[in-house]
Amino acid sequence: AVAGRAALQRTCVGCGEAFDSEALLRLVALSDLEGLAGGGHAPRSTPVAAGPSSASGQVAVEDSAQQNSDVDTRSQRSLPVVVDLRQRLPGRGAWIRPRRECVSRALRKGRLNRALRLQARISEQALLTHLVEQLERRANGLLLAASRRRALALGMDAVQSSLAAGTPPVMVVAKDASERSARKVQGMLRSGQRCCRFGTRDSLGKLMGRGEVAVFALLEQGIAQEFATAADRMIALSEDR
Repeated sequence: AVAGRAALQRTCVGCGEAFDSEALLRLVALSDLEGLAGGGHAPRSTPVAAGPSSASGQVAVEDSAQQNSDVDTRSQRSLPVVVDLRQRLPGRGAWIRPRRECVSRALRKGRLNRALRLQARISEQALLTHLVEQLERRANGLLLAASRRRALALGMDAVQSSLAAGTPPVMVVAKDASERSARKVQGMLRSGQRCCRFGTRDSLGKLMGRGEVAVFALLEQGIAQEFATAADRMIALSEDR
């Protein structure tokens, strides 16, 4: 939230509890977007350079092959809704806590349909997949932005050097990294630091133009915090899947 202003409160359509809007995901009906960009898809965003946090509090990510629209519609072709991660798409919005149980309740009790004035049968699995894929896409965009700004310490040696020079806010370990590497990183954590499991060594390496990347640190606070939030939400939505 912007300093000096009260956080905007929204109600989760799943559990019915009120939260700051920044803690929720916004869903928009595709029918509300029809005619804006042709074919009923979400409008393309204006390319922006990776820089300071935007007015919404999110880090601006440079437009690229992976970050060239507000929503990548490939994962929701069977869905009548899209997730609006930047909370700026037009149309009626429904707000939901990024938890599997809230998604299930919103669909099982028809609350999402009522909030968006829809009469549609929405697959829980398809919606969860869409949410996770969009969060992963956002996380990858943040890593690309960090890479372009040289705000990454790649590899165990670089991570240890960054620790000696200061305190990187977030360290990341690939999901398929060795347990020895994961334990080593956990042992290096200091107060206020986070460790996230994300991606694979191969996928991270390709993203950063390397062979493989198993361990790295995010050195810029804004990018690191937003990346950690996306990673946490992916885990919460993927539990028991």
